[in-house]
Amino acid sequence: QSNWTKIGDSIMPEDCGVFADDDGDTVSSAIRSNVVVDLSRNGMYVAIGCPFADLRHENGTIVERVGKVELYQEVNGTWGLVGSPIYGPFANAHFGASVSLSGNGGQLAIGSPGSDGGVSVWGLNQGDWIQDGLTIEANKLLLSVGKISLSADGNIVAM
Repeated sequence: QSNWTKIGDSIMPEDCGVFADDDGDTVSSAIRSNVVVDLSRNGMYVAIGCPFADLRHENGTIVERVGKVELYQEVNGTWGLVGSPIYGPFANAHFGASVSLSGNGGQLAIGSPGSDGGVSVWGLNQGDWIQDGLTIEANKLLLSVGKISLSADGNIVAM
């Protein structure tokens, strides 16, 4: 039998959005199972997708349910945000409904089932997230249930 040890404090991304359940009650998506996570193979990085997150601009405008993804790195038992959150491109994109990290955590595949559905791959470059190539069209249904996988070296994405 294994003994598991918790590393650091619990990670709770801010502004993960809200949704209405079948009865019309609103519930934080961070409490619900709509927050998705993936752990890098080396265990030092965790990606957290919040597909119901809104984008709030400094001028007060809100773009609803664009979705976002945050990456955290563990250093000496503490989880810290790496770079800025990555937000979806448009309202109701639900960006981050599926996430997959490369083995070393340096690349991240993100599924967005909104509109036509697509997967984008991102690389970390000196603390900034840069999209690597174009968004790949994908099946909206598969993306909405978290069905993507990035290879350990970050060169192949399956969906």
